[in-house]
Amino acid sequence: MAISKQFLRAAAALCFASAAQAATPPVEATEDGARLAVPGTGCVLANHVWDRKATPPGYSQAVFYGTKDGRAVPGWRWNNPGKSAIVLAMPEIICGDKPWDAPLSWRKDFPFRAGETAPVVRFDIDLEATGVHNMAFSFWAVSKLPAVQKTISLEIMVWNVAAGQQPTGEKIGTVDAAGTTFDLYLKKDQGMVTGPDPFTWPLVQYVARKPVLSGTLDFAPFLDDLMKRQILVRGHYLTSFELGNEVTDGSGKAVIRSLEVSFPGPRK
Repeated sequence: MAISKQFLRAAAALCFASAAQAATPPVEATEDGARLAVPGTGCVLANHVWDRKATPPGYSQAVFYGTKDGRAVPGWRWNNPGKSAIVLAMPEIICGDKPWDAPLSWRKDFPFRAGETAPVVRFDIDLEATGVHNMAFSFWAVSKLPAVQKTISLEIMVWNVAAGQQPTGEKIGTVDAAGTTFDLYLKKDQGMVTGPDPFTWPLVQYVARKPVLSGTLDFAPFLDDLMKRQILVRGHYLTSFELGNEVTDGSGKAVIRSLEVSFPGPRK
C-alpha cells in the first residue's frame, strides 16, 4: 500500500445524513446472515445470528435502511422473548473486507496499517433497548494481505455500550477517550478451538464505563495502547470497520443517525 495514496484518502470514509428516522419505508432483511448494501457508503448491513438452535422460540431480528434527503439511514432491531446466557447474535454494519468474507473491494480507505494512521469517528446513534446487550466498534488485524482467516493476528472491540454484557478475559489496563474511561480486557485464545482445523487469536475489548452514543471517537489512543503493550503488531493491516450490537436477551432497535469516519493523516 502506497502511504501517500492512503493519506490522499483522508476525507470522509463514510457519511450518513443526520436524521431521527427514515423518511421513506425502509428496505429490510430478516433472514439469518442476510446482507443489505447501504447505498452511497460502500458498506453492508449484516444480520448475523450466531446460533439459531440456541435462540428461544419467537426470536426475531432484522437489518434495514431508509432514506432521508436522499441519503441512507441504516439500523437494525431484535427481539428475544426468552432468556439466554450467551451471545446469540450481532446485527451490524460493516465497511471494508473482513478476513471472514469474500472481498468486495468497495472501500479504498481499508485496509490501513497499524502505526501509519488511525480512524476518527464522529457519530450519533439512537439506541433503545432492554435486556443484556452491548454496542461495539470492531476491527480485525491481519499479518499480511490478502486478508483471510489464517492471517488474523488480533480482534479489536471498543464497546461504547455495556448493558449487562460481560467482557471475556483478564482486565489489564485502561484508556481515556471520548470523555470516559475504557477498561481493557484481553482474552488470549479467542476463536475456533474445536473441529478439524482449530485456530485461535487474541481478542481485546475496551469497555466504556458509561454509554457513548454520540460525539467523536479517535481510535489512535486505543491502537497506540495496543502497540505499546505489544498486542498489536506495528505494520499489521486493519481490514475493516464494524459497528453493531451483541445480543444476549431483551429487545432493541438501533438507528445510525449519522456516522463519519476519517483518516486525519500520517502518524509521527
